[in-house]
Amino acid sequence: MNLIPIIFLVVSSTLDDLGVGFSIGMQRRIPVQIILIIALFSGATMAIGIFLGDILYPLIPAGIDDLIAALVFLSFGIYFIFKKTDPDDQKKEPIDLNTYMGIILGITLSINSLVLGVSAGITGYPIIFTSLLAFFLSFIFLLVGSLFGKAVQPILNRADLISGFLLIALAFVTLLTS
Repeated sequence: MNLIPIIFLVVSSTLDDLGVGFSIGMQRRIPVQIILIIALFSGATMAIGIFLGDILYPLIPAGIDDLIAALVFLSFGIYFIFKKTDPDDQKKEPIDLNTYMGIILGITLSINSLVLGVSAGITGYPIIFTSLLAFFLSFIFLLVGSLFGKAVQPILNRADLISGFLLIALAFVTLLTS
């Protein structure tokens, strides 16, 4: 099992969690139970995505699976690099962090994990390891962002760029190793 593509995939799918952690952390600390809810969504949707990709794999003509996955990774990477961030997002009202808000944030942040998970499943990524890594990285990114949000505000503008380049690198790794 080659860990580098798995790490690229999981970091790129959970890097938004770091940005959200920083954004909220600029106002207040995120309760650990809310971080846990969001991280559970990231891990679960990665597992669901990989499972769906495993189901779709037999339906895809031989040799096309890696190409499809690489195109999805490349498309998301380009999207993240050129995505416009709204500078007013950091000036909004303080967020009320309750369980309901944790669920909403968890669903929102885990959409990337679901879509990227399908591509990972098509190319045969291990479901348990990848999903657990998504859970742990999501938890760590949210916790770190929450704790250090006030100190690292300038990094927020670079999270999408970093994620985009990781996904583009993952697309090339997928093509080169197929």
